[in-house]
Amino acid sequence: MPTASAATPVISANFRRWSAHEGIRVAAIILALIMTVGESTVAYAYGFDWRHLLFALAQVICVLIMPRFAKTGAGLTLLLAAAVPLLPFQTSGMLRLSVIAAVIVLGYENTVLGALAGLAAGMMTSWSLVRMFGLPIDWMLRPSQLMNLAYYLGFTVLGVALRHVAAAQRLRSALELSRLRERTAARLHNRICNDLTSLVLRIDRCAGDQTTATTTGNGDDPDGPDDVNDAGVAELMAVRAGLVETLGDVRQVIASLQTDTEQESNGLNRADDFNEELQRRIQHQRQRLEGLGIHGDVLCADADGELLSAEGRDLALEAVDELFGNIARYASPEVGYTFVAQRDATTLTISVADTPRHNAMTGNGSGMARLRQSVEAIGGSCAVESSPGTWFCQLRIPYA
Repeated sequence: MPTASAATPVISANFRRWSAHEGIRVAAIILALIMTVGESTVAYAYGFDWRHLLFALAQVICVLIMPRFAKTGAGLTLLLAAAVPLLPFQTSGMLRLSVIAAVIVLGYENTVLGALAGLAAGMMTSWSLVRMFGLPIDWMLRPSQLMNLAYYLGFTVLGVALRHVAAAQRLRSALELSRLRERTAARLHNRICNDLTSLVLRIDRCAGDQTTATTTGNGDDPDGPDDVNDAGVAELMAVRAGLVETLGDVRQVIASLQTDTEQESNGLNRADDFNEELQRRIQHQRQRLEGLGIHGDVLCADADGELLSAEGRDLALEAVDELFGNIARYASPEVGYTFVAQRDATTLTISVADTPRHNAMTGNGSGMARLRQSVEAIGGSCAVESSPGTWFCQLRIPYA
């Protein structure tokens, strides 16, 4: 069970993630509700007017689209504010909140735009007073009214400051991710790579001992120890080859973790090489199963990598490894398995059916859960059916 100290970084990270993606939307919704209440109060006090309703609706829409289209929403908000002195009906003071939000947003997006927006907002405030009380135009240049410019330029500075804070937060997150990748790569190297290398060396030593025993043994008996030792050496060499291949894969993962830029591993994710790599991987996994005494039927149509996104191609290759791994762990060698990869107009479909060695539900562990989550994230589907006599999985990867 995680301790409070261990859970704190996770909670903090989740809170930062929520703040970045949802906080602005929530703030926009709250501001829209406040403006709606303000305009409703004015309508109740001065009488209902359809023009007032449409104007208030336009204000709310501009505020709500600001989180998604910042410059457009903020610009339209300022235009609506500029039109307020010319309207034939009363509006609430809540409009100033939307103007402040627009100035902050534009300051966050661009310093120059934010400064221009702050100046425009200050001038619009003075212009509203001139129109309201019939004052001369030069009244806008009085020191008391120039304070409006400083007032709104302060919100521009706030927007710029928020931009720098967000940039610093992104930099810290990138550094944390880089350190995490380095620690993960170090653990993989120090534990997995070293352990695999040790196993390979032990197999080499055992194979050498077996060869020595064969050389000094009785070679006259065709069914004697020599044949047994030869079979044992061959089995050890097959295991060694698998370990060496796994060691190479782990080293590729380490190399990928140690680079900040995303790189293609041996070009396996290129669209033009995808079908060749898919066929090669299926054939390799099939041979591994045959080495375990598990035989089955494999049908694989040509897959056009151009139709799949990079994520889809990665997912298809990962699915081959995961599904064949499930067959090796759970399928009954006496019955075998069926593996089918085919494509239609919209998807690449990978299907597997086998008979489990035991009646318990199998092949529904963390690997399949991760596979299902990955394919659903790109709009695909993963259907798994398990019964005492059959296990079936169908993976549908959509085209880009």
